[in-house]
Amino acid sequence: MREKDFYKRPGISETLDWVIALMALGREELNAATVKETLGCVFKYYEDLKQVEEMGVDHLLSQLPAWDDLTCAPVSRA
Repeated sequence: MREKDFYKRPGISETLDWVIALMALGREELNAATVKETLGCVFKYYEDLKQVEEMGVDHLLSQLPAWDDLTCAPVSRA
């Protein structure tokens, strides 16, 4: 995503907005429907949203590393 030519590339603020939206929706996994539903948090301009939709959300998801490949520690929900 970072190398694509967007009018406004997503930054840290948009990433945090997206995470907050995912948490508010109770989503723990990314799938095409969830990504489509929350893209407005990441891309603020219609042209950028359209470009992502033309690339295909399924294609974007296929480029993500598998969950097993991530080295993040789970967060306690206490």
